[in-house]
Amino acid sequence: MPMKSLLQRYLADDSLRFRIKNLASRVGFDTTDWLRVIMYRRCFSFIENIRPETLDVLEISGGSQWRRKFKFGSYTSTDFPEFDICAEVLDRQFDLIIADQVFEHLTWPMRAGRNVHAMLRPGGYFIIATPFLVRVHEVPIELQSLDRAGSVLSAARIRFWRVGYQNVPGEIGSA
Repeated sequence: MPMKSLLQRYLADDSLRFRIKNLASRVGFDTTDWLRVIMYRRCFSFIENIRPETLDVLEISGGSQWRRKFKFGSYTSTDFPEFDICAEVLDRQFDLIIADQVFEHLTWPMRAGRNVHAMLRPGGYFIIATPFLVRVHEVPIELQSLDRAGSVLSAARIRFWRVGYQNVPGEIGSA
């Protein structure tokens, strides 16, 4: 089978791609998307400096990278789109809320920003990561961009810092 056919099959089959990434990870390869390497490095550095072991953390549509890297005081995870951050608020507050690759899929991001703000303790932090320079990936839909996410946070009165390819001084979203 020609290499092009193998590659096309790999790219079209999510379960095969997941199995290959899982196998590569088990033998020591870092399978982090190259576009996210700097973002994770910068975000992890920030979290290390705010004493993660003392934080009550909510992750909207939780992934393994944050839990693998840190031992938080407490960790709560929701699943998007089952938990609709645009319409729902949990009945508690958190020191840190993480939305990693979620906001670009929201129909009502302003509502989501307000709901995140309602769940942040005073002085809490919100880390939002949205893709930049990547293909549209409709899971279930793709609506927003990095610049749009900044507008959403400003409207929700959440201070934020863009972590990107430039060294931009400041701090990552403090409520």
